[in-house]
Amino acid sequence: MIILPQLPAEETMKTLIKAKGFLEHSRHHYLLGGEFDVMISIHNLDNAIEYMLRILIRHLDIENITGKTINSCELSVLVGDIQKFLKDNTNANLSYVMEIKKIRELRNLVQHAMILPVAELKTYLVYGEKFFETCLSKFFGISVNEIQFSTLIENDVLKQMLVDAEKQIDNGSYLEAIANCRNIFEYAYFLNSRESSQRIARAPLFSKLKNIDNDLYYYLAEIDKNLDISTSGINLAHYKHFYRYIQHLPKEYCADWNGNTVLQRAWEKEDANFCYSFAANAVLNWEKNKINSVFDYTTLGDKYNSETILNDLIITDDDYVCSYIDENVDSYAELLYVNGDLMSLLKRGLQANDIYLLGSNSYKNGSLNSVFERYVRLNHFHIKLVVNLPEIWEVTLNYTIIPFAYCMLKGDTFDIDSFTPSLLKEMGVEEDAVNGIIDFISENDAKEKIKKSFEIEKFINSLEIDATYKISSSLIALVKPHIRCFNTSQL
Repeated sequence: MIILPQLPAEETMKTLIKAKGFLEHSRHHYLLGGEFDVMISIHNLDNAIEYMLRILIRHLDIENITGKTINSCELSVLVGDIQKFLKDNTNANLSYVMEIKKIRELRNLVQHAMILPVAELKTYLVYGEKFFETCLSKFFGISVNEIQFSTLIENDVLKQMLVDAEKQIDNGSYLEAIANCRNIFEYAYFLNSRESSQRIARAPLFSKLKNIDNDLYYYLAEIDKNLDISTSGINLAHYKHFYRYIQHLPKEYCADWNGNTVLQRAWEKEDANFCYSFAANAVLNWEKNKINSVFDYTTLGDKYNSETILNDLIITDDDYVCSYIDENVDSYAELLYVNGDLMSLLKRGLQANDIYLLGSNSYKNGSLNSVFERYVRLNHFHIKLVVNLPEIWEVTLNYTIIPFAYCMLKGDTFDIDSFTPSLLKEMGVEEDAVNGIIDFISENDAKEKIKKSFEIEKFINSLEIDATYKISSSLIALVKPHIRCFNTSQL
């Protein structure tokens, strides 16, 4: 006599999670309510039941004990073979047998008769869930709460967030669970976009566009979002339904709140279940379909990393930062990601047309390898929240480099302040150009000196000067007092 229940082995637990996935997928599509979703829901409900029956055959080692191979696709045959085995070898039996057979009939109506039994679905979805829960209790000695999506997640942070959401749903904290599911989806989406060319390409464009035409910016941002969601393997219609819930989250759950639609009813378990199912399936989909990089840079002998310096702020995020250069229009941009504390300082300290010291430090095996700093004029910038928790902000800085205002360089430099009228004439420089350069050198007003630096830049660069960088020590001395301090002592 076999004593039941018996705890599932590790491999059996994995199959139980997949079976529950069918069940969750069934409920997910039932909640969407469309005709096609109802069809998918019925199919997945039937799949979950058949999958559970086949798991029982392996779990109880029925084929080995009876010497009979069970490979029938007929549900009634599977049920009959399992019931006979249970009667002969245990003191248990299958529950809800008539109900699960009815579910197979509903599935056949959809599959073969093209009839959509919408009214019956809710009732039999409940029966299917009861069948599943009863099997877990009778034969495995576990509850449905011990079979969770979170056990399949590889990323430790996302796994814990999903565990928290599961507990919140169990405790009836549906609003908190939905906010958590929003955070899960956003953070997983951010991690999944690490090598996205679309993320890299849009940043400087949207920064410029936001400054030029706000309406066009929001229209194209919406199109961009829909395209990115679709190409990432997420069903766009499901995402929009999920986002409707997110739009109802009140201020206390939002790192960047711009108003919300008040839900005219109490939050319900089905709301939280849908959001949990959507977020969990998205994470599983991205982890399952993750494609490794063409080259693994961690295999290199030396380890390199870098940090961006903006005045007195240090911003480190090697995996997502990007620099842009458009030499045709002397336009540059930096794409950065910062936490909430840094964002607070940036919001107070960033101002278009102000002067900033922008630099980058490169490290080799933990030791400083190179330093590059230059003074820039911020043309415009774009800030947007990408993850509520952990709080992550995307910052795009569009700027112009002030000519000759380089400092902390590694390489040969030439100070153009050393030019004299006689030296310039010896170099063959025409008198008008000589006067322009000398006027620049003697200028003591920072604003005018910056203006003149742009006027003479191309001409100075055309001179044959044997140095990697051309600087103006007098310009640097005038510009330096004008940079904004972000007051990092507040961190």
